Amino acid sequence: MKQILFSAALCMGGLLIGLHNQTLAVSALAYVNSLKVLQESSSVTSKSQLHNRAKLITVKVLFPENGSWGSGILIQRQGSVYTVLTNAHVVRGEGSYTIEPHNGQKYNAQKLAVGSLFNGDDLALLQFESTQNYPIASLKAISGLQEGDKVFAVGYPYQPESENNGKFSLVPGQISFLGLEQPLMGGYKVGTSNDFLKGMSGGALLNPQGEVVGVNGMHKHLFGTCPYRYENGSPVDCSKLPQELPRSWTIPIEKVVEQAPCKLDISLVNPNPSPDFHWFEGLKESSTAAGLLESAAQSPEQWELIVCHREKAIEQMQAVPSTSNFYARAQNQIAQYKEDLNYAQLQLEKLKREEAARQ
Repeated sequence: MKQILFSAALCMGGLLIGLHNQTLAVSALAYVNSLKVLQESSSVTSKSQLHNRAKLITVKVLFPENGSWGSGILIQRQGSVYTVLTNAHVVRGEGSYTIEPHNGQKYNAQKLAVGSLFNGDDLALLQFESTQNYPIASLKAISGLQEGDKVFAVGYPYQPESENNGKFSLVPGQISFLGLEQPLMGGYKVGTSNDFLKGMSGGALLNPQGEVVGVNGMHKHLFGTCPYRYENGSPVDCSKLPQELPRSWTIPIEKVVEQAPCKLDISLVNPNPSPDFHWFEGLKESSTAAGLLESAAQSPEQWELIVCHREKAIEQMQAVPSTSNFYARAQNQIAQYKEDLNYAQLQLEKLKREEAARQ
């Protein structure tokens, strides 16, 4: 049985007993029970705690030329460089943009990736530099949620006539629809009952634990109409949508992880850190992302991203220790992943040669 190193604190009759760095053999049943305790304790986060946590990871994306703004999410820090996730339609202007975190500081932002890198999804990445220590969001797969589950839309509403103009807002709601055959244009896939406002586009959709499960950005159409189209351009059969249309639509955070520049090393929260089957399957995340990208890759930039994901997939499998029950399977995966990497590198070199010949 695997030995698990952990630190714990037990409160018994008001007496706090600290247990540090003790190696204990934990049975499967005890592990399951501990997960239940963690889930129950994390689910009772108060709304004020959730509000404060959400505010720390949410920024304004300002467009100084006309005084408008959208919202964004702090999803990565590498040294002094922060990466912000937002909607592509928030930064579609040609001018400069400014990032304003919760403390009111302002930073010049550079566009890192918009729309086209995300295969047309309504997503964009900005970067800014700061020596300040800003918290980074935890990303959790929305696929783990069900219709009726509570979610919260966050951001900075743009309401010039309201006293709440520009003030951070957390709007409660729930997952209202998960039945789309494929994403809508822009990558929107999950319907919610959250009434988020103008200015909150690009802000996060959070689960009750404060983890980012999606990116908000599309309201219900006016007058309750249903002129939706799938991302391939075909019209949606509105008879398959609920009679009460979702008030807003969200892009699953998984789409960001799959398509973001590999060098950013953006990943989802591991839902099950124990060395079991699900843990091993989670190591295939980079390979899965590369496979999805290959189906539509046409440019050298896209194949560079695929190569990066393939290299990362090999590194993940190489990290499986020889003492693991999954070591042999990991070695088999490495052999396959190296073949996949070689193919991606050949495709990249081919496109680069073709591009050079055209110049």
